[in-house]
Amino acid sequence: MPGLRAAALAAIFAALVGVSFGRWGHARADLGGALDRAARIADGAILYRDVQSPYGPLPDYVVAGAFRLFGIHLAIASTIGLALVLLESFLLWRIVRRFCTPAQSSVGLVAFWVLFAFTPGLFGWVLPNTFASTGGATLATLALALAVTARERPCPARFVAASIAAGAAGLCKPDYGFAAALTVLAAALLAPVERRGRLVIAGLLPGLLVALATLALFLCLVSFDVLVFDNLYRVRSLGRTLAALRAGVPSWRDLIATNAPRYLVEMPLRAAGVALGLTLAERGGARRLAGLVVAAVLVALPLLPGYRAPLDFTFLASSLGFAWSPATWLVVAAVALPAARRGEAAAAALVLAGLWSAALAVRWDLRLVWPAYYGVLAPFLLISVVGRVAALLVSRHTALAAACVVAVPVVLQGVAYAQHFTRYYRFVLAYPRGTMKTQAVDGQPMATVIDYVRAHTTATDWVAVYPEERLINFFSERRHPTRDSGVGPGWLATPADEESCIAELEARRPRVIVLSNRRWPEFGAQALGSYNPLLRAWIEREYVPVLTTMPALVRYTVFVPRDVSAAVPPP
Repeated sequence: MPGLRAAALAAIFAALVGVSFGRWGHARADLGGALDRAARIADGAILYRDVQSPYGPLPDYVVAGAFRLFGIHLAIASTIGLALVLLESFLLWRIVRRFCTPAQSSVGLVAFWVLFAFTPGLFGWVLPNTFASTGGATLATLALALAVTARERPCPARFVAASIAAGAAGLCKPDYGFAAALTVLAAALLAPVERRGRLVIAGLLPGLLVALATLALFLCLVSFDVLVFDNLYRVRSLGRTLAALRAGVPSWRDLIATNAPRYLVEMPLRAAGVALGLTLAERGGARRLAGLVVAAVLVALPLLPGYRAPLDFTFLASSLGFAWSPATWLVVAAVALPAARRGEAAAAALVLAGLWSAALAVRWDLRLVWPAYYGVLAPFLLISVVGRVAALLVSRHTALAAACVVAVPVVLQGVAYAQHFTRYYRFVLAYPRGTMKTQAVDGQPMATVIDYVRAHTTATDWVAVYPEERLINFFSERRHPTRDSGVGPGWLATPADEESCIAELEARRPRVIVLSNRRWPEFGAQALGSYNPLLRAWIEREYVPVLTTMPALVRYTVFVPRDVSAAVPPP
């Protein structure tokens, strides 16, 4: 049975990779900035000094190191992304097997792949909008897995390993490091009293030293003001950014009204009915067929036309679907805490997983945003909750029934994503640095610009792209002239920031400047001129447009310097 289960999971994973292959990421969003930033580091740039980043250094240097070893190519980044998915899957299995059955763990793992790892658009794992999120999530999950093991078999060496993993997670994004370190501390506090002091030190000090040593290294290369105020989370604009993100967090009223009937009533009732059908089938004879029919009908209800899907999830993976999970995890952890103190392994794992999940959502008041990165344990929680509520009504087979009930909407979502990939992601961007399939509305105008840049510039020319479509730089193999890796609202937060950017442009006089009509409704901003008017005015004063792509939905305008515009042939 374990071999059959492993083979089935491997086949599902291969199918998901096959249907989404080459369609990972979003051509116009942060994906290009992450790739271009790593490519610039691979060519010798120093992160934070020569190219800005709001995140920790570890992911960019890992990708840049792979680029230096194997060449700057999209396939290298994709391989790293797939490796992260596989490592995260292994770690999740190691954690949840303590409190989920094999069937529940399998369905939860497939849900992680379908709903998080291989979703279309901005939030997938293979080429996400930033490598910091997937790297941070994986290392934080590693710290959780090590903490769970260390709590079961306490020794300083295991806590040291968990602490280093937490420190590394913080070098991707600080919120992952915080959640991981808090979980390691909790694991030490659950250890026998006589060993807690040493284990707390072993669980906190090594990771802290790793983080401080890395910070000291960069302070030798980059001034403190540049490191903090121009880079790490852009302190000048952090408040505005957090306010915009928090505005999208659903209210508790909406969460309860949307999810409680679904996850505490509808799905548990169906799971209880399925469990009754399985119990009836065990009695043999005519009741076997009747029981199997009852179970199959209740499992398959979401397949009926007009039946409201039990999972509320969108292509952006940011709906109400799992926003409730951090608070629920905290409740589960509180309920399991007495048993964890008695040393029960499953209860201790639940406590640590719950604390870890809740800590990742503290910044949003325990309401999950971006589940693809911060909610990797949410599918397992859903299956567990459905099974436990069903167990209040039926005594047998509720775990298997819950897995079956949750599996159907996950499969439906997977089929919907597969259809979306194959129907819409058909335009091919193919260049020496890699091939990517994207939607025609995104890819066609971008290809026009890349082809123009490659035809009218050389590898030594500077090409500026605003606000953030740096996939143009990556595929055209042209250097961006300024330190920023994108200039969305608040990134150049003050007039002084804009003037500094303009000074960099004046010093290098890019051969081509590309502007898109990208808008930012989440920040209440329109195109570039609405939030960086000085930069836009300088471009219009010093450059003239020579090409505008169509249609207007996604539009790029290519500018060249006024003093050379007469010599530029028409596109």
